[in-house]
Amino acid sequence: MSVCPREVHEALKRDEPRFRALPHVGFQNDGLGGVLELRNCTCGSTLGAPKDQLDLADRLASAALALRAGELDLALREVGRSAELAERIRRHEADRIVDEKYEQELKQQENRRRARLGLVAV
Repeated sequence: MSVCPREVHEALKRDEPRFRALPHVGFQNDGLGGVLELRNCTCGSTLGAPKDQLDLADRLASAALALRAGELDLALREVGRSAELAERIRRHEADRIVDEKYEQELKQQENRRRARLGLVAV
């Protein structure tokens, strides 16, 4: 089995129906106070998607069903919870981007240091 490109895995994690169709492995702490849902890709890799993103889709679906059933209070509660989850997802993504930029900067600094010493870049 060959491993899928990273872009394919990232797209799968963002596409909830396709992600949920993959075999479920379990859950894992993401180290930032959140939870990752783990599923196996057809290539054999294990993918982890923040549980908040999946919960958000569930909350929005519940709100839509409640609204269709005429249960306005329930629909409003679900929308409110959805907004809270969306904000947590946004903060988590912003933190991830900052972490990636920090790692890139560290790597660039190391490459500059190695270049000054006449060593091969990492």
